Amino acid sequence: MSKKKKPKAKTKAKLPLQIKNEDLSITVRLLEPIQRGEDEVIEELRLKKPKAKHLRKIKLQDPEMDDMLVLAGKLSGEPPSVIDELGIEDMMEVIEVLGHFLGSMAVKIGRTA
Repeated sequence: MSKKKKPKAKTKAKLPLQIKNEDLSITVRLLEPIQRGEDEVIEELRLKKPKAKHLRKIKLQDPEMDDMLVLAGKLSGEPPSVIDELGIEDMMEVIEVLGHFLGSMAVKIGRTA
């Protein structure tokens, strides 16, 4: 008696979540779009490459989550009310982009020395 194999569920091809732009900004496609008001849905965040002015008051040695969310707001031009509505997966993708921008000052979230 032979067993029939269950057909594998077809999965949609995943689109890249990060798109590098010519101006060195990075666009993050949101897995969970954010509703702003009644008529607008935010489907992606464009994070511009940071400058020194964006990093004022941020502890780069040991940044906290709040520091990273504030920086995400500054680089995307979105208010805290939008950044606060990011889903966990989207938030982690944004933090990965911030880590890319910060390079050797890599973002350490939730780690202790």
